[in-house]
Amino acid sequence: MYKLHDWLTEIHQWHLNKRYDQVAQLQPLILNVPQQIWGPGLSDDQSKAIACWLDACLRQYEYYKLIDGELAFQYLQLAYARFQRCVSEPGSELELKAWCIKRMQQLMVLSLEHLNQQHVDEALSRSLIDAHAQFLAYHAWNDDQGIKRGY
Repeated sequence: MYKLHDWLTEIHQWHLNKRYDQVAQLQPLILNVPQQIWGPGLSDDQSKAIACWLDACLRQYEYYKLIDGELAFQYLQLAYARFQRCVSEPGSELELKAWCIKRMQQLMVLSLEHLNQQHVDEALSRSLIDAHAQFLAYHAWNDDQGIKRGY
């Protein structure tokens, strides 16, 4: 398992080398992300790491969406599930939860668009929408959680 600083260094190195066609090199970083980036507090390094992790997942999605739609979809769902877990953690900071909810909503839209383009049965799309709505309702989440949002 990586330490946060080492993980950030490695992912930044990937970006510096502009290896955008070599997304497979990001997979170990996605799957072995340091546990400490997920809170419960949120430092600047953690914030950067979460954004880089999401970017790596989205790069996998973009790379695979035309050659392996199912794998591409799995990367969207991995990111969604990880953010869902963050929101579910009672000790997570409200700012982190708000950021994760926002990204979950964006990932849901992207997932639904992907399923539509893949001509997948509408039942899967409906079940994703229902599960997302139930999750938000369970956590009593709405657009006003009493925090300032700068995203």
